[in-house]
Amino acid sequence: NLAAALDALGWRVLLLDLDLQGSLSGLFFSDADLARYDREDSLLNDFLEASFDAEHPKLIDYVHPILSGRSALVPSNDNLFYAESNLTIRWQLRDSTRDPRFLLRKELHLKRISNDYDIVLMDCPPLLNLTCANAL
Repeated sequence: NLAAALDALGWRVLLLDLDLQGSLSGLFFSDADLARYDREDSLLNDFLEASFDAEHPKLIDYVHPILSGRSALVPSNDNLFYAESNLTIRWQLRDSTRDPRFLLRKELHLKRISNDYDIVLMDCPPLLNLTCANAL
């Protein structure tokens, strides 16, 4: 509701669905759209996994337009739980030098995000997990 109100006022809002259920994504996209984004590897879980694997994906490539078209959402689905668990275990086993708690931090401060969006809203899970730590 906050994103819709800000969008109606002309703000460019970027939403990130960090909740393991992906319910925010389900409000904006059909099951068919989410299945297509899953096949195209263009969900938040795909961004997190690629970032942890020492690739340098651009968050902007995972953005999908919503509302008026000037706002967007980085969607997730229930597979985010598996991606998060996988990243946590790999991090604990020192499979990468990257800390998965900070994968979103750098991206959200880059000009390609701040120039395109006025505000970023994050739907967080009701527990302190990897995705919530990224939001914090």
